Amino acid sequence: MKTLDDIKQDKDLQSRIHWDMKPREKIRRSGSETEEQMKEIQKLLKARVGCYFYIEVRNRVPALYLYENYPDGSGKYLAELTEVPEQMIIDAILDAGGKVERDGQYALNESIKTWLKNQLAE
Repeated sequence: MKTLDDIKQDKDLQSRIHWDMKPREKIRRSGSETEEQMKEIQKLLKARVGCYFYIEVRNRVPALYLYENYPDGSGKYLAELTEVPEQMIIDAILDAGGKVERDGQYALNESIKTWLKNQLAE
């Protein structure tokens, strides 16, 4: 996985980051969708293409990730950033109405966005 330094050096990757994209539930398909439903699914998948940062809590451990979504609905983790101050991550989880004691995915708050943008601008 990439580090914060790798992201700093990769201007192409930085240009693909969607700062306002939020983690969303996976789109579930039954296999028996109508043509109209498939068009709507394709539209949703296309709107979610790109890279975004988000916070994930697993087993009471919060972490900040950079993730990339692809047009087919798949994706991959590009980075886990360990440099972000833990209290900033906890504050973002609380701002989103979450708890560190509960697994979940959370959007960044403005404080973390500002911190990341400053780090990438150095």
